[in-house]
Amino acid sequence: MADCDVLFIGAGHNALVCAGYLAQAGYRVILLERRHKVGGAVVTEEIVPGFHFDLGGSAHILIHHTPIVQDLELARYGLEYIDVDPLFFAPFPDGSHITFWKDLDRTCQSIAAIAPQDAEAYYRFIKSWQPLAEGMVNSFLAPPTAGNLIKNLILKTGNNSDRFERLSAILRGYGQVLRQTFHDPRVQAAIGWMAAQSGPPPSEPLSAPFALWQPMYHQSGIRRPRGGSGMLTQALARMIQAHGGAIIAGAPVTRILTERDRAVGAETSGGIRVTARAVVSGAHIHTTMRLLEDAPVAGQARR
Repeated sequence: MADCDVLFIGAGHNALVCAGYLAQAGYRVILLERRHKVGGAVVTEEIVPGFHFDLGGSAHILIHHTPIVQDLELARYGLEYIDVDPLFFAPFPDGSHITFWKDLDRTCQSIAAIAPQDAEAYYRFIKSWQPLAEGMVNSFLAPPTAGNLIKNLILKTGNNSDRFERLSAILRGYGQVLRQTFHDPRVQAAIGWMAAQSGPPPSEPLSAPFALWQPMYHQSGIRRPRGGSGMLTQALARMIQAHGGAIIAGAPVTRILTERDRAVGAETSGGIRVTARAVVSGAHIHTTMRLLEDAPVAGQARR
């Protein structure tokens, strides 16, 4: 008999959410985490004595477009969110600045103080890309079928006359999109900084959606957990444990076990061996392929 129903490699926030839903549904889950603390990039630690810092993500946005916090009853496990407004503040060497508020008109007024032409451009930018931003949210909440992707993304790019141009914009880097939309480099830099929080540089092809996501800031705003970003993942961990799940920290996985082309467990560097009916990897795809070693699926992926 397997040690659990579902084994998780890594305990970042995505793996924790998945494990939380499964544990709530009655499945036996075990999570193996390399670090001493769960959370991945959503973690808060005391780096300087007496001072806690978010080591990764700090502003929580997308989660508030989902039912996760309510479904998993995370408030019961200590999670409390605080609304943040203004959302962002961008100071510049010449003494000027832009303040981004949840209120779109107030944000445009701030931009107008240093770049009147771009204030109008920003308003048009937000209104123009709002349907696509909403479509991106909806695509995350539906199975990734071709039909759902077409409905939530392609059809949200506008009417037939401008759809090709918009699809072309999505394929570009967000730096190029911002340069083509705004004149003042300070405005470009401020919005580009927000887009860069998702990871890719402004020159990266297909990164434009990280800037085109901007309308959602003005729709849902930004919230931060009281106590730091890591309070989300700590609440998820407590919720999983309350439903019978097990989390083993300081347990780097060195190999994913396979039988007849199926993942059936994992081994750690410390000699822990866990078997499962199913395995979910919260690790990077390259790490996951390496852990699969000589399994046929890993070879197929490399090719």
